[in-house]
Amino acid sequence: MVFLSLFLIIIPLFSTAVGDTVIINPDYEFNQLNLTDSLQINKNVYLLPSSNKEGIALALSGGGARGFAQIGVLEVLEEEKIPIKFIAGTSMGAVIGALYCAGYSPEELHQLVVSINWNELFSSAPIRSSVLVSAKGRAEKAFIKIGIDRWRPTLPRGITSAQKLSNLLTRLCYRSEILATISFDLLDPPFRAIATDMATGQPEVISSGDLAEALRASMAFPVGFTPVFTDGRLLVDGGLVNPVPVEICRQLSGGPVIAINTTTPLLPLEEITDAIDMANQTTTVMSLPRLNNQLEQADLVITPRVGFHKTFDFSSIEELIDAGRKSALECLPRINALLEEEEDRGGNTYNIAQVEITGLKNMPSAFFKTGLVSTEPISEHEIKNNLAKIIKSGYIKNANAILERQSQKYTLTYRLKDNPRISALSFSGLTLFSQQTLLKIIDTKPGQVANYNQIKDDLKKIKQLYASSGYTLARVKTIYINPTNGIVTITIDEGRINNIYITGNKRTKNWTILRDFHLRPKEIFNAEKAQKSLDDLYATGLFETVKLIASPCSTGIDLNIKVEEKSFDYIRAGARYDNEYRAAGFVDLVSTNFFGAGNEFYISGQFGEKKRSYLLNIKADRIFKTYLTYRLSLSHHIFKRNFYINHKFSRYLLEKSIGIEFEIGQQFPRFGKLSAVLDLMHHRYESPDFHHHDCNRTSLSIRSLVDTFNSLPFPETGKYHYFELEFATDILGGEAIYTKFFTSLEAYYPIYKSLNFHPRAALG
Repeated sequence: MVFLSLFLIIIPLFSTAVGDTVIINPDYEFNQLNLTDSLQINKNVYLLPSSNKEGIALALSGGGARGFAQIGVLEVLEEEKIPIKFIAGTSMGAVIGALYCAGYSPEELHQLVVSINWNELFSSAPIRSSVLVSAKGRAEKAFIKIGIDRWRPTLPRGITSAQKLSNLLTRLCYRSEILATISFDLLDPPFRAIATDMATGQPEVISSGDLAEALRASMAFPVGFTPVFTDGRLLVDGGLVNPVPVEICRQLSGGPVIAINTTTPLLPLEEITDAIDMANQTTTVMSLPRLNNQLEQADLVITPRVGFHKTFDFSSIEELIDAGRKSALECLPRINALLEEEEDRGGNTYNIAQVEITGLKNMPSAFFKTGLVSTEPISEHEIKNNLAKIIKSGYIKNANAILERQSQKYTLTYRLKDNPRISALSFSGLTLFSQQTLLKIIDTKPGQVANYNQIKDDLKKIKQLYASSGYTLARVKTIYINPTNGIVTITIDEGRINNIYITGNKRTKNWTILRDFHLRPKEIFNAEKAQKSLDDLYATGLFETVKLIASPCSTGIDLNIKVEEKSFDYIRAGARYDNEYRAAGFVDLVSTNFFGAGNEFYISGQFGEKKRSYLLNIKADRIFKTYLTYRLSLSHHIFKRNFYINHKFSRYLLEKSIGIEFEIGQQFPRFGKLSAVLDLMHHRYESPDFHHHDCNRTSLSIRSLVDTFNSLPFPETGKYHYFELEFATDILGGEAIYTKFFTSLEAYYPIYKSLNFHPRAALG
């Protein structure tokens, strides 16, 4: 069996001499990585990315929005074909660096950061379309919410959990393929993310695991973002202890290190205008000695001129990227000088009498002679460069050079072993696409000599085909060439789910979580379903954060739903004011997640000059795994209603009521609700004109609610439709008999930027 390794890895080989014979091995060699039994993935071939022993290492700093200037630097480096062999990043630098290593080109990164609404990403509010209708409304009115743990108030560990940011990072990191969970060395180039361990105060160099979680930890700005708890460590922004990881790059790459410094400078007094500026300035002051120490160790520091652009100012992104480009172009001569120093290794030189190429079976030797350096004399370094050019052609699986003395000169022989000629191509493991579909999109054809570069490009096309349909964890598992008949068999692992695990839930039942998770074992992983699952789980309000981590198995994948539960007991409050009812406020004492099923129990009080109410409420947005919903309420209301004649106050009527209400209905997920309501109420009416009047009322209502507003209190799109038909009867002892009908409809249509058209109608 012959397994093709498609990418280059570096091994430290040197020339060896035996008598008058010198053998020179390249700085490049094809190889394969077989993973161990401990990871349950042995017998599969996983391929290392292409690496280059020559090249630069990049240390990318943080800086929030300022970090977008790093994209401009990457654009210039790629345009100038400057080889990058390693990247380490902190905070925003970790995000930019990781996505580049995961396969995003600088141009794609440019388009990506410009298209994202960054301010929306830092909101902790769930996507409203993911919230069940019965859960909308009351929580949205609350502007104060205090958690309670064992009757003690608890404060959040950050202003926002940035769940939307976590979801975005998860989605973007799918391109890195699932192998990044094993080692970030499998990214191209290898990568490290830097975070701060809050327990030890030391930098945490993250080299494996969930890439999105590593990035979220690296940019967990203290107080602003909640920290990331993983593997027993509490991690926050790496910029606190290692603002620009030059030393890490030096240790792990062994070559020249270029630092891209986009950290925020000390702001002048007039620029410190709010609490965020103060927190940012404090962090800068604390990390300044470490920053200077790291920058002093760099071979070159590129500092884009972005002035005092603030960390959380996500405007002028194009200008930030352009500033990075300009700084990189100015530093190009020094970058090239660093590479020349790296390449200048000296070594022996040889006078050559004859050059030969041997060992080829399928490729003509003339193909490789073109472009080879043939100076007289030739150095070992030049011979290694020639070997590198030969191997980079993609047709060679092994190569070295041998120098044999003949009188005063040497015969230089390049000993090559080329790839076999392909007789046929076949695929195994396919269920989503036919073999014919895959054969049509690739350029490798029968009759050709196998070429690593072309096969690598073909595998990207296959990956893109799966990814475009949402199957982002599909991967090429093995490539096998039969040495006897030249048949190439490509085995595809489409990312079928073996097991789904749940971690972090102490009170919430597993089935409560799984009912909002839209992937099941034996299904093929789909990114759209995964994203909807994360949105819907977060929208339940039960969790501070929700993450989805995929791990490779010998066949398929395992999924881990990792949740961090909120405090299930809390106080929420809100207030309002209008010129009729004046000021009013409410306070809710809430206990959620009864029996771990997401049921809610709360006591509510509303207090105002003309309105007061007290409410005991038990409800479930979903009954077990169904979309049935119920609510049971005990209430007491006091309402002072004013009457006017010719716009002048005439008299008031004091309405008091006490009663019980039971509602049961059907949710239409994230769209609307249809319900029936039984209402048993006792009313008392008091006025200066008469003592009082008592009335019992029993009513049955049919209610329909559709709510697709994208946000509150200022929607930009969506509709709100309410319908109610109520029958009051004396069957159950009620005295009032009537039929009431009411319906209303309103909608928002965006016209231009902040301008909306808002029609509204009501009938009843």
